[in-house]
Amino acid sequence: MVGVKDGERILDVGTGSGFLAIGFAKKMRCGEVVGIDVWMPFGGGTSMKNTERNAKIEGVSEIVRFRRADAREIPYPDNYFDRVVACFIIHIIRGLGKGCGRDG
Repeated sequence: MVGVKDGERILDVGTGSGFLAIGFAKKMRCGEVVGIDVWMPFGGGTSMKNTERNAKIEGVSEIVRFRRADAREIPYPDNYFDRVVACFIIHIIRGLGKGCGRDG
């Protein structure tokens, strides 16, 4: 549905088990897919180790990689990625509502 193209750089924010990042990588012959997450202990059983294992099992560990990073401070320069996805993550990021009349 997103229409991934070979050679693109894609960021999956809050990647969890890597489901979306791995799916994008499987649609590409070349390019770069990065999944970032904080992988908290109570986060549904996902971990960076398990996520990397998932990519290896799916045969895309050459295209996709994972980094421990906070969505509020993405460790890449502006405009580095062609596409950025964030699915099921925005509602749990603390501090996004501050200054907007919300508790955050």
